Amino acid sequence: MTEFWKSSYWDRRFKQENEFEWLIGGDVFIEQTAAWIDDSHAKAIAHIGCGNSRLSKSIHSINSAAQIYNIDYSLEAINRARQLNGEDHQIYHTADLLDARQLEKILPPVDIVVDKCCADSMSTGADVMVEDTWTISTTTDSPGTLHSPVYALALNLARVVRCGGWWLLCSYSPFRFEVLAECPAWRIEKRWSIRAQDATSSDGDGRAVHRPEVHHHFIALRRV
Repeated sequence: MTEFWKSSYWDRRFKQENEFEWLIGGDVFIEQTAAWIDDSHAKAIAHIGCGNSRLSKSIHSINSAAQIYNIDYSLEAINRARQLNGEDHQIYHTADLLDARQLEKILPPVDIVVDKCCADSMSTGADVMVEDTWTISTTTDSPGTLHSPVYALALNLARVVRCGGWWLLCSYSPFRFEVLAECPAWRIEKRWSIRAQDATSSDGDGRAVHRPEVHHHFIALRRV
């Protein structure tokens, strides 16, 4: 399995890859989430797992007053994100999203978290120990309960998102809902999907070829 959860994987990749939009383009993400992002009350937006995407620049184009915090645990990604998105209302940090203390140190209370496939990448990692205080450990010798890294991410984000704030998530998997629905810090307000490709195309002889529809799944979660 590709080690999407390791910063070393992304460091190696981003040394050679200049720009890539995971799953969907930033313009499609904005089209689907503009009702939240284009809100004058959204003054601080965190783009987690920003990678080498131009999404943060697109966010700024429709909410020019918001401060955008670009976060990735790959330094190579952050360096490239800075080149692609510039400095205007953009702040850049390297951080481990499973370390609650790091997030609290670099982020003010934010209004919106933007997540284009970050939770998907983290879901490929091993379960982590979630303690009662919402601190995260990768060992099993501390008190707490083992949970998926996506559940741990949800708890950590809850520590830096203001009550009533939003987590806007795009995923390849409809099953991401099941994990997030269990987290008491968040409430799923809306979920929807868009078709990624046509279910029917033609082969070289003009005959119809049917293939399963592929969908991209969106979730809007509210901090409670």
